[in-house]
Amino acid sequence: MIDEELKKGISEVLKSLGLPTEKIIFEHSAELTHGDYSSNIAMTIFSHIQSPHLRQGFGGQAISDIKIPYNLAKRIASEWQKMGLPDFVAKIEAVAPGFINIFFKNDYLLVEAKKAVEKDFGKIKEMAGKKMMVEFAHPNTHKELHIGHMRTLIVGEALARIFSAAGAEVFRANYQGDIGPHVAKSIWGTEKIIKERGLGWEEIEKWSLPEKAHLLGEGYVRGVKDYEDLELAKEIDKLNRQLYKKDPQVMPAYEQTRRWSLDYYDTFYSRFYTKFDRLFFESEVFESGKKIVEENVGKVFEQSEGAIIFDGEKYGLHKRVFITKDGNPTYEGKDMALAPLQYKTFPFDLNVHVVANEQAGYFQVIIKALELLDPIFKDKEFHLSMGMVQMVGKKMSSRTGVIIKVDDLLAEIKEMLQPLFAKGELTEPEKEKIGEALTIASIKYSMLRVGPKQDVIFDLQKTVSLDGDSGPYLEYTYARTQSVLRKAKISNINPSTTLRINGERSRTIKYPISNINPNTEESALLRTIYKFPEIVANAAKEMAPNLVCSFLYDLCQKYNTFYDKHKILIQKSKVKSQKPNFKTEDEVDERTSEFRILLTQAVGEVIKKGLNLLGIESLEKM
Repeated sequence: MIDEELKKGISEVLKSLGLPTEKIIFEHSAELTHGDYSSNIAMTIFSHIQSPHLRQGFGGQAISDIKIPYNLAKRIASEWQKMGLPDFVAKIEAVAPGFINIFFKNDYLLVEAKKAVEKDFGKIKEMAGKKMMVEFAHPNTHKELHIGHMRTLIVGEALARIFSAAGAEVFRANYQGDIGPHVAKSIWGTEKIIKERGLGWEEIEKWSLPEKAHLLGEGYVRGVKDYEDLELAKEIDKLNRQLYKKDPQVMPAYEQTRRWSLDYYDTFYSRFYTKFDRLFFESEVFESGKKIVEENVGKVFEQSEGAIIFDGEKYGLHKRVFITKDGNPTYEGKDMALAPLQYKTFPFDLNVHVVANEQAGYFQVIIKALELLDPIFKDKEFHLSMGMVQMVGKKMSSRTGVIIKVDDLLAEIKEMLQPLFAKGELTEPEKEKIGEALTIASIKYSMLRVGPKQDVIFDLQKTVSLDGDSGPYLEYTYARTQSVLRKAKISNINPSTTLRINGERSRTIKYPISNINPNTEESALLRTIYKFPEIVANAAKEMAPNLVCSFLYDLCQKYNTFYDKHKILIQKSKVKSQKPNFKTEDEVDERTSEFRILLTQAVGEVIKKGLNLLGIESLEKM
């Protein structure tokens, strides 16, 4: 990483001056006029050498005349220049009140721009070769998907892709609650509705998957309502026990409705470009989980009022029930068997659980119990707690049936997006493909642009906007770069060099890595593109896809500013552009055109790779 090379260089300078080398930090400058990197090391050191005693301990005579941090920064910069700057550094300068700014060479930035679009990017030693399981989505069967499930699905897939780019081997897992009180309530209510409406199971089997899922959702709401009646609650509890015991009388309805749910979920996994390596279910671990807990009473767990609990208060956590008075394992109890099964399936170095915020409270208890049962799980289980998802002007509750269903939301967004491409010269199949991709891009970007732990305020108008920080805006910018590249094939480019465009037979222009003097807008792009691998690496370290979103939005803004101000291609006609934004030049020479085409190519490739990391398909046309 570039910052590591800079730290190494300045560390040698500080040693030569007898100064401490700890806490050296380089950060990207907020303003391009302040260079590519900046360090406040001079101010940090100066704060520790105020007394003559400390001054003699650090630097001695070499800094005896230093009165302010700015002068120390100048001394460090001067010494670094004498010792020799790194090859990629054009200059360094000290500025008040004591910063040291680093400026990179243009030819180096061009080379780094090329690297940023190559296959391997964002790899970090912390993840190289590591086995990462990412467990996400977690929809309970017998319910409809709502936007809360959608967020864990979207974030989990993005993290899996980012971890892969960082060098990890990734295994996608999905743990679903397919047994328990919610299932009993759904089946109970669904059977009641079927009987009341005079329907038959064979008839319903012919329905569409969304219709079946909606019926189960209605059934769950009905079951929740009926459970408020003490006598009916006893019947539903009896059904729940029968399901746990796999009573032949109730299993046909259970298996049929479970299949409806899983098939319904598969359609969404496909639409959101996710394919799981393994589906795990509560029904396959509840018996073994119960056994593990019971066998460790007196060691890890203890009896309490007929139930079996884990006393987390001993470890600064909460007490949690692992087996109820009725003898059924809770979510926590089942998880005692889940983790060993997952580890046996894929011996992970780290299992990242992308979970809803309400699950966070007991997850720490689960992790601690697992560590006590088997030390192999120490530091191998991590939960990333999602913030809430709120729709502007709407509230949700699956218990009352007031939910925002994913299929309804997708349909509404797709309809709102129609004006963006309805007037274009596109075939109907192209419109359908673009409409679907834009819909998914709009939703995913709206979810991912916010830090995972923060709440998402989902605003439909902003989600589909072509002007703001949105998925359509990024897609539009990428399509714009590809339009330029398609036109470049017929422009007056030197035939001895070539440009690779969309995998088609084409030319490739070699990077002109010398004597380039970029203007303000070109420089802004060069000084942004090269950061891409670092952004990906940081997104992996921090488990924060929003870092990729922020980078892409910034890059797109800079490219559109560049596009609006400067011609890119050599025009055969002398007719001036009719675009609303002015151009700063009437003509562009061949070499400048080639350079700008290369910038466009690099920007397009970075946007495409960035969108792919977010689980978004990039559109060549809009």
